[in-house]
Amino acid sequence: MENESKILELFEQVEMNKKITPTYRKLLRNFITRKEQYVKLLNEEQRKGLEEILSISGSLDEQEMREYFVEGFKLATRLITEALGK
Repeated sequence: MENESKILELFEQVEMNKKITPTYRKLLRNFITRKEQYVKLLNEEQRKGLEEILSISGSLDEQEMREYFVEGFKLATRLITEALGK
């Protein structure tokens, strides 16, 4: 588990320094615009429900990114170890 915590530390550094691509920026703008349009159609209770769902979805996405990063790092390390061992 110690190694995994080191990998997660590296993940945090990557997250802090990542660049936002034009494609991501475009998708984000579209999402924000569509969300704002949709929220206007909802009553207060529905808005709160939507915000809860989006919060949970964001947490899931973040956890998924962490897990993929860790697994990718482990795979890359195995590949390098195997290549250097030959």
